[in-house]
Amino acid sequence: MGINTFKTLNSGRVLIETNSKEEIKALEEEIQAKCGGDLEINIHTLRKPRLILLNVPEDIPTTNIEDSILMQNPDLKLRNGEIVAKFSYVRKKMNCNLAVEVGADTK
Repeated sequence: MGINTFKTLNSGRVLIETNSKEEIKALEEEIQAKCGGDLEINIHTLRKPRLILLNVPEDIPTTNIEDSILMQNPDLKLRNGEIVAKFSYVRKKMNCNLAVEVGADTK
């Protein structure tokens, strides 16, 4: 195994860093086999970035925003599920803005 970093944290947890996902999976399987119920394994996952869409019409609900974007931009070749609307808010100048969560490729 190619373990790069092995740190103990103040909360009693242990942080282990490796070079690749394959090494992480192999290490996870080995820990599960040796210490099955005693240790809990949490693999870090990256969050999707959020984008702010400015001046969105208020009559478009957040549940329908993905369909509207896909219909208006067929040249981007987006698929369903790549854009998730989180919330909308109104600024002082009465502009409606929308926060959406997208994948790294879509961004």
